[in-house]
Amino acid sequence: MKFKNVYAVFLFIFSIGYGQLPNFTLQHSTTDETCSGNGSITLVPAGLTAGALLEYHLYKLPVLDTPIEEFTSNTYNNLFAGDYRLIATQVLGIQSSVPVQFDFTISHADVPILFEVTDTGVSGSCDQTGSITVVVTSVIQPAFFQIVSGPLTVPPQTSNVFNNLPAGEYVVRVIDGCGEAEVKTWTIHTNSTILTIAATSNPSVATSCTTIDVINNVTPSGGANIIYPLHVEYVVHFPSGDQTIIQDYPTGPTDVLPLTLTLPLFLNDPYSYDLKITDSCGHNVILPDNQVDPTPLVTISDVPNECGDKFLNVSVSNYMPPYTITFTDKPTDFDPVNYLANYADPQTNPVLTFGSATNTVPYGNYEVSMIDACGRTAIGVLNLIKIPLEPTITETSPNCVSPNGKITISIPENRKVVFVEIIDAPAAYVLTHPLPSNVSPVTVQPGAYTVNNLPVGNYLLKIIDSCGDLYSNVPAEIKPFSTLPDLSISPRASCTAGLGSMRIRSLNGGGLITLTVLSGPVAFSSTYPVNLTPQIDNGIYFNGAMAAGDYTFEGTDACGANLTGIKTLVGYDPGSNNFSIDRNCGTFNIDLADNSNITGSYWLQKKNPTTGNYEHPDTGVVYVEGTPADTSNALPLTNNTINFNIANVGTFRILKVYQAFDSQGTTTCYEAYPDFTFSGALDILGSYSLNCAGGAGPESIFIDVLGVPPYNYRIIQKDGVDFSFDNGTNDTFQNLDPAIYKFEVEDSCGRLANTIINVATLQPLVTAIDPAANNGTGEILFCSNNGETTSAFDLTTFNQRILGNQPVAEYTITYYLTPEDADAGVNEITTDVTQYNNRTNPQTIYVRVVQNVISRCYATTSFNLVVGTSPILTAPSDIYLCEGTEERLSADFGYDAYEWSTGDTTRYIDVDQPGTYTVTVKNIYGTSECSASQTFTVMNTESAHFDSVDINDWTEFDNSFTMHVSGDGDYVYSIDGGNFQPDPTFTGLEPGLYTVTINDLHGCPGITKDVLILNYPKFFTPNGDGYNEKWKIRNSIYEPGMKTFIFDRYGKLITGFEYDAEGWDGNYNGNQLPSDDYWFVVERVDGKVHRGHFAMKR
Repeated sequence: MKFKNVYAVFLFIFSIGYGQLPNFTLQHSTTDETCSGNGSITLVPAGLTAGALLEYHLYKLPVLDTPIEEFTSNTYNNLFAGDYRLIATQVLGIQSSVPVQFDFTISHADVPILFEVTDTGVSGSCDQTGSITVVVTSVIQPAFFQIVSGPLTVPPQTSNVFNNLPAGEYVVRVIDGCGEAEVKTWTIHTNSTILTIAATSNPSVATSCTTIDVINNVTPSGGANIIYPLHVEYVVHFPSGDQTIIQDYPTGPTDVLPLTLTLPLFLNDPYSYDLKITDSCGHNVILPDNQVDPTPLVTISDVPNECGDKFLNVSVSNYMPPYTITFTDKPTDFDPVNYLANYADPQTNPVLTFGSATNTVPYGNYEVSMIDACGRTAIGVLNLIKIPLEPTITETSPNCVSPNGKITISIPENRKVVFVEIIDAPAAYVLTHPLPSNVSPVTVQPGAYTVNNLPVGNYLLKIIDSCGDLYSNVPAEIKPFSTLPDLSISPRASCTAGLGSMRIRSLNGGGLITLTVLSGPVAFSSTYPVNLTPQIDNGIYFNGAMAAGDYTFEGTDACGANLTGIKTLVGYDPGSNNFSIDRNCGTFNIDLADNSNITGSYWLQKKNPTTGNYEHPDTGVVYVEGTPADTSNALPLTNNTINFNIANVGTFRILKVYQAFDSQGTTTCYEAYPDFTFSGALDILGSYSLNCAGGAGPESIFIDVLGVPPYNYRIIQKDGVDFSFDNGTNDTFQNLDPAIYKFEVEDSCGRLANTIINVATLQPLVTAIDPAANNGTGEILFCSNNGETTSAFDLTTFNQRILGNQPVAEYTITYYLTPEDADAGVNEITTDVTQYNNRTNPQTIYVRVVQNVISRCYATTSFNLVVGTSPILTAPSDIYLCEGTEERLSADFGYDAYEWSTGDTTRYIDVDQPGTYTVTVKNIYGTSECSASQTFTVMNTESAHFDSVDINDWTEFDNSFTMHVSGDGDYVYSIDGGNFQPDPTFTGLEPGLYTVTINDLHGCPGITKDVLILNYPKFFTPNGDGYNEKWKIRNSIYEPGMKTFIFDRYGKLITGFEYDAEGWDGNYNGNQLPSDDYWFVVERVDGKVHRGHFAMKR
């Protein structure tokens, strides 16, 4: 066995969530499918735990929900070509390993059965036997050879030669190593050929006056050879009595044997003979009553020249030269010497020619009498008649564009018009053209000749053709122009099904100027009239894709005529079932019956499997799509008949070609009928379990085949062991055990095909998967924002999910309102299933699935239509988070489910970190949902951090300060504990101590800061009255560390004191100082220095 596609899968097992089994490795190799279902996979595990069992699960991709097989053997056979996935798990008790998983492919290594047949026979004997030799060029060994029908049959044998076969038609079968077979029909012909005797002939020229040679040609039938010896017997019926003459031919030519016999003549008296031929096999062939007549034969024939004038041939046969001829009747103006100078001399040639193409004879009666050297005579006659020709005159009237008409002249027998003269004409013509008027062609050309620019009226013409024949007084009439009131409307089919095409024009000579459609089908326009004038091109309206229906038009043309027209346009109906294929042994017939409403020409083309191009089936010449089809790139087919014996294999199509109109005028439409395949072989298209509704049950198997019916169905193996069961012509096997069977099918040609089927795992012919299966949704949901309870639904939404891996093109899905209707296939929903409006909410739709070709059973499922309500949510405000605290985020109340971006599923969450938090709020309907989202923005905030304050003081009433703080919050400020402002600056303040409160707008705790605004008295009066006795900085008590120094006007330091001193009493060293201005310096704790002066008054 040859292995290929070898892989190694290494698995490193981590001790997470599995039993503690060690690592293991797994190698695999595959063998491709050469016979039906004989692909295989071989598995080589290593590193298994002692006592552990390796379990395999095999899946046919893409289906992964159900394995096609579960096994523990390291080899699995009976695989068809396809893609697979294998999952291996090591199991020991309750312990298991991480599964090993890999995909692999089984390819189809197709080896067709190709062979030729030849035969040999024993020449020269009668009724001999022959042999057939089969020459095989392609086959899966071992091969067997068999004759399944014919004069005798031969059972399967290993030799490719069949001997001792009598003549006849045989069907030869070649059986390959897979048990499949192809056949060919072959005919062995015996050498006892049937002979045919031709009628008697004589030599054209005799060699004797007393004897005559009679000749009979003998030929074999059916392309075979003449088998010698031949015995020839003549029975001659002489006037004096019968006489038998024998001739024997031991050898001779194999294709034609001329039999010649010389017989005596009895003056001119005829007689006859019978002829019989006997071959070596004793077969006789007889030709009786063969006449012996020595009378010569004379015929007169005429030979025309290009102008139809004639010269003569006088032919003579069965004569003895020399001979003479005499014209016993002839036209008066015929003198034979003028046509054959030596005609009166003795002649030997069998044909005498009188005249030539340039020397023709007169018309009349001719009779020739001849006498040969033996004195035998014969007469030939000919009546030579001249048939006069008449020119064809075609008149064209003027129109509104051209005021004059024209006359077209043509002469029969392809003669050219050489001379034309108008000898009579209306006055309007004579006014400018004196009569006779020579209007001959300047250059003589083949075909018709036209005289233009002729006024209305009657004409007489004189015409001479290229043969010199004169035609006098030929009449012609140019009739006056009169407008036609009707539009010329030409409807045709369109290149598009359901539509038509139309051409509209004026027949008055001037093109259309305006065109309006007054009424028509709604599909063309919802409102009428419709102005078509912009679509007029060169005076003609074309439309290649118009809706079918009744139209009414009006328009005007360049002649000023008002035109109308009514026309019914029939859309193109391509028909259905336009052809059928009758498959025979090696050939097929096409029954072409195009039932569309327009026919065309039909062409057979073959698809190239490599390029995808369509080609001539025999020559392979490529057809270019959209170009004309002809015999160079397609085979022509005949409609409404059976096109027989097409000997070709492959994928084919029929191309229909017909004519329509488009914007440019006439266009060619190309319609390709569906492809079909003829393999020339017996094909098993598929095998299906009938475990579906209406089927025969899970133990029943249906075999779908394509070949030449009738078919015979058999089982030849069960679980790999020979097993015999003949199901006759029934394609359905019932009551089968869950086993692996090998089925064999034979068609009427004797061809064999087989397939292997595992009944236990075979998929049903048709399945309908519940859309909710495999975590799918079981309803089509429309989420309403406005309280609706109905909506338009697309019922085809779940089609692919319902079909699963079943090919869409091979199945039909229909929809119903009740399960009973779905089972019966009645009362199908026929409205647009992509825009179906639900009747209730919710509403259940029932689905029926059938296979398009094989209607053995069906499957049903259902789904719901639901109009749900979308949540309507309030927009949340921003959330601020103080350091070290939590905030609760709450979604709107009253919904089925909540899903936060954090993974939480409660209605609310507590957060202690800034960020964006999203909650999806859901109304649940089965497995579907209507949802909406809320987004919460959580931002950090905090209490203010005091940085500094800028103070502008030392005035009585116009002091100010600005607070400087930092932090993530949004802050407001107050100096009275109640009125807050976002501005950190306070103005218009009196001196004093202010407590500033700074709050966070988002709720974090506030802070306070004292701000001192200072000022000083402008004078003091230390006079002992108890008022203003001392001077100091007001409120200095609130700034510990502040110092004040006092100087006289000359800068002398008088005193200094701290922040909490009582002040200066106006004395210096115990002595009162005089009233005067004094200066001071204040040194602040922050390093600032303020200078000023004040007055002391005593």
